[in-house]
Amino acid sequence: MGVNMNRRIAMVVMFAGMIAGACTTEQNQSLPVTSKSPSGVSTTPPSRAAETRNRALVRFVQVVPEIDSADLFASDLLVFTSIPYQGVTAYREVPDESLTFRLRPAGQHMAEPVAQESEGLSAGKHYTVISMRDEKTAKADIRVVEDDLVPPTPGKAKVRWINATPDLKEIDVYSPGADKALFSGLNFKDNTKYAEVTPMTGPLEVHRAGEKTPVFTIDNATFQPGTIYTVILTGNASGQPPMRSIIVEDRFGANS
Repeated sequence: MGVNMNRRIAMVVMFAGMIAGACTTEQNQSLPVTSKSPSGVSTTPPSRAAETRNRALVRFVQVVPEIDSADLFASDLLVFTSIPYQGVTAYREVPDESLTFRLRPAGQHMAEPVAQESEGLSAGKHYTVISMRDEKTAKADIRVVEDDLVPPTPGKAKVRWINATPDLKEIDVYSPGADKALFSGLNFKDNTKYAEVTPMTGPLEVHRAGEKTPVFTIDNATFQPGTIYTVILTGNASGQPPMRSIIVEDRFGANS
């Protein structure tokens, strides 16, 4: 094989690597994102389009049981209105700057916020804002979690977990009968990093950290290839409201 041919092959390989690398950041994604949750299905414009407008994208998950219906402000902007307990919104565009998110009961726009949190947002990136009850009180907290909407490796799914269950201070997640946890040591108000997993359909068990008996079972979890999942655990393992899982699915393409 001649020197020129070797150089051409090397250039092709390098170019292919550059293309692959260009797709590994959220802002470079040029396809819309279709999101599915128990609250419904929505489609969000591509990250690249939002970045050109200097906008970030946020959605809101409301899991404070004492608030029947909530409004969420981003600084002075009313972004989401009348979101029920365990409701999940579509993504909305907001300015790519430092914003103070404020949670108020629906319609009480001049009331003192039930909770607030400041966060700097980047253009073209997605974020999930979660309101959750503080441990052992009726107070609320707000968490702003950065989403990583970059496709998983072909043939894989991508999953993360969020623990919004006040009476489960630390949890492990298992497949039934497995000796090794899929995720372990997840604290209340915390989230795991995304992990690529083999696609599956079946039950998953939530355990108190280090214990063998599950406190909650997701009966029919489905993780499909090419899809990104956020699993949010809400409610209480003991008492009311009962524990529940909210599974949010993000997939590229408007007709997914």
